[in-house]
Amino acid sequence: MLILTDGQITDVNKAAASIFKCSKCPMSIVIIGVGNGDFRAMNFLDDMKCGRDIVQFVPFNQYRDNLHALSKAVLKEVPGQLVEYFQMHGIQPNPPVQQNEDEITFDEEDDGVIEFSF
Repeated sequence: MLILTDGQITDVNKAAASIFKCSKCPMSIVIIGVGNGDFRAMNFLDDMKCGRDIVQFVPFNQYRDNLHALSKAVLKEVPGQLVEYFQMHGIQPNPPVQQNEDEITFDEEDDGVIEFSF
């Protein structure tokens, strides 16, 4: 889930309780703080310890001039959160699929779209 916010939150306790309920689900919550608001509540939600850590807060202004760094910061915790969920529920990854490069083909259509087939 992606939340864009100016930092205002009306009920931090209600938000924390909702996040705790969501921590049992296979999801991540990324909060991007936009503007110069007071983001203490967002930092609190990011730092709170209840259930799994599923919240990542990213202040947009810190990355506004570097979209690559913004993307990296936004997605930083998601892979670990997914693995943690799988481990908590005993979900094992599927075995890797072996594919020869010769079996992968692609056709470029006239409009520049590339279609892959395996």
